[in-house]
Amino acid sequence: MCIRDRTENLLKPSAEAERLIADRIAEYREKGGNAEQGKKIYATNCAACHKFDGIGADIGPQLEGIGNRGVERLVEDIIDPNRNIDVAFHYTIVQLKDGRLISGLKRREFNQAVVFATVDGKEITIRKAEIERETKAPASIMPTGFGQIIPAPAFCNLLEHLLTH
Repeated sequence: MCIRDRTENLLKPSAEAERLIADRIAEYREKGGNAEQGKKIYATNCAACHKFDGIGADIGPQLEGIGNRGVERLVEDIIDPNRNIDVAFHYTIVQLKDGRLISGLKRREFNQAVVFATVDGKEITIRKAEIERETKAPASIMPTGFGQIIPAPAFCNLLEHLLTH
């Protein structure tokens, strides 16, 4: 498989995301952040899916050591979670035989059931017999929009927490 085959279905970053990433990096470099305040931002916005410094859930990737990535990559990962996603964290869309659609991160299979983690950080179990079709999406289960949801000063605090602990 060539590189183009592995990357052709990846989502392309938008110009808006690029600007926001550059703005957040510049603001952090200029003003820094408060790690204690950042811990609160993390608990509110990230802990439902990620575990860091002993706080949070095990839905998305563990964040221990995330600060080693540096500020640029960390900002990219938060604002544009589809940019550098590991294939293990692409979400799956499941069409059930009754017509309902479920999307989530496929966690495990056992006996005649499949366990999915949903965007809200909960696990649901679906019997295999209920599944009509499964489709793997080229995107992360992590929602986009944290760059807009978390105001710049709070975003800098979150970065300080993640980079220094």
